[in-house]
Amino acid sequence: MTHPAATPTLRQPTVGKGTLTTGTTHRFSRAITLGASSIRADGSAFAVIAWIQLQVPASAVEEHDVEASDPRLSNPGLTPAKGVQGHRGIPRAVLGFTASAVSLLAISYGVFVLDDATILALGKEDGLFEYATAICFGVAGVLFLVCFATSRAGNDLLLLQTRRNVFLLLLGLLFLFGCGEEISWGQRLLGFDTPDSIARVNLQRETNIHNLTIFHRRDAGGEEKTGLTLWLSVERLFSLFWLTYCFVVPLVVGAIRPIRRLLQRINLPIVPLCLGVFFPLNYAIAKSIELGLGGETSPLHWPLLEIKESCFAALFLLTAVYFLRPTTGECEAKRVLLATP
Repeated sequence: MTHPAATPTLRQPTVGKGTLTTGTTHRFSRAITLGASSIRADGSAFAVIAWIQLQVPASAVEEHDVEASDPRLSNPGLTPAKGVQGHRGIPRAVLGFTASAVSLLAISYGVFVLDDATILALGKEDGLFEYATAICFGVAGVLFLVCFATSRAGNDLLLLQTRRNVFLLLLGLLFLFGCGEEISWGQRLLGFDTPDSIARVNLQRETNIHNLTIFHRRDAGGEEKTGLTLWLSVERLFSLFWLTYCFVVPLVVGAIRPIRRLLQRINLPIVPLCLGVFFPLNYAIAKSIELGLGGETSPLHWPLLEIKESCFAALFLLTAVYFLRPTTGECEAKRVLLATP
């Protein structure tokens, strides 16, 4: 995803004999602070996941036997986790997905221990993290389409019943769209110009939708939008999507029985909490680093946004891998509270 152009000034710190410069000391301090924050955040997240794994299933499935008698409500994914167990009875799948997400965030935000010039190079336009975002979105989209094509459980949408899970199709198309948008549909790779009709209303003069004035968080004059116009920006809509679908819905499914029954009926694929909890955690880590850097005026602000977006994309890729895991020999979307083996 592209951002308003910035002209950061690179610091070129020098190291005197036996001493550290202010710039180097600042980087060490920033690395220590980031490391401590990440350890506390990731440790807390894993503790929450472990507690939910041990506590939630019993209450979440108390009506499973009754609901399973109705074929439209059959949802084997809501049975308590069984199979190969890991540390203290936690399924290895939970440990695996959790470890993958923790490693993802630690490695991605770990680049802030490097010098500013390297961070700017990694987070620049057409840099490593931007292409990583596009690749993760693209692969996630393909995997969701594979799940759709091979799924046998359809949707009961009141007046419409489907033979395959259309939610998987929508997710696949959404992430393929995100892949194209991230690289402006290959504009810089293929070298074609932006049509004049789009360039006039695109803040970056690129061939994409998310930078159109109507969908950007800033107006044509570069001022921050307010009110409803701000919430119509792609950035805010994306935030609402991951927060609602990946975090709030999994929590509500385990807590509110009528909503759980409704989502079972329509066969909505539910993100497991062992992954869903890392979406708000990713946002919180990025926001804390942003505050530590001094806000949007920092030259490292835009690389930070690229890193945050790449982490979101990678988390969605992990989610797609989760849904692709085979069940009785076929690819089915599992509507579960936590990953099961």
